[in-house]
Amino acid sequence: MALQITLFPNQGFCIGITTHHAIVDGSTAITFMKSWANLCTQLDKQDAFLLPELTPSFDRTVIKDPTGLYMVYLKNWLNYSGSDISEVNQPSLKVYEDLGVNRNTIRATFKLSREDIKKLREIILSRVEGTKPIKQPHLSTFVVTYSYVLICLVKARGREGNRNVNFMFPVDYRNRLAPSVPANYFGNCVFLLKSIIKASALIEENGIAIIAKKISNMIREIDEKGLFEGAEGILEDLMKMEAGDQTIGLAGSIRFNVYGVDFGWGRRKKVEIVSVEKTGAIAMAECRDGNGVEIGVVLNSHEMEIFKSFFVSGLQNL
Repeated sequence: MALQITLFPNQGFCIGITTHHAIVDGSTAITFMKSWANLCTQLDKQDAFLLPELTPSFDRTVIKDPTGLYMVYLKNWLNYSGSDISEVNQPSLKVYEDLGVNRNTIRATFKLSREDIKKLREIILSRVEGTKPIKQPHLSTFVVTYSYVLICLVKARGREGNRNVNFMFPVDYRNRLAPSVPANYFGNCVFLLKSIIKASALIEENGIAIIAKKISNMIREIDEKGLFEGAEGILEDLMKMEAGDQTIGLAGSIRFNVYGVDFGWGRRKKVEIVSVEKTGAIAMAECRDGNGVEIGVVLNSHEMEIFKSFFVSGLQNL
């Protein structure tokens, strides 16, 4: 983990944090920030303390690996990175090659208010009913938001509808493992869910219902099929994406309460996940005012204009 504080004279300052995902996940990173902030508000106290939920747990024994996924993933990663397989017993925190930043891209933040999400949920439900699903999809704020943004991104990319769209998102497994892992566990305890769908399915009128149902089922199947169903091949599968595919990942979470991190000076003005400039993922967080969800995207100027057009017009037509 590395921290950087940049001062802008007469304006304010920015706190930057970067972490290695071999050690921490997003939940751990934001909990660290909350702990730091909590202590800063107690600088005038001699008996400063951390609240139980902010006190990190470093007990690695709570993570069980009965099927040997650690070795499977490590070998897959070493093969992908071209490292010698003899390094399998030499864990390393070596930083992977810098992906670089495309200077022709621009970043923008879009917002879905609670009312927007409510209307989108109603539309999805009405269209899902026409597809006669076996089970009613669970249309959480996350499912609705992610579905709508995916639709807009696929339409912004345009061109051939026969291309594959690889979409993925991390799931916190702390409360899903048996026995469950403490919420304050300091480490990485997320699992990546990934699926593929044809762009043509998302571009059609009923696309948002199709993708929402698919995402909802992916989450439901975690418990129905087992936490690690197909886990052995997921990393290898990620490495086999074909040229021409559209890949859309996700960073952040609407549950992190990133704007609730208060060092004693009030709520932060803006929170950004800068890594999406390199990964092309969607950044997601709760809105600063608590009314809805913020979505950060990075696209080239042409695609950004198209994305903006679909995003705004879609909400106006609700």
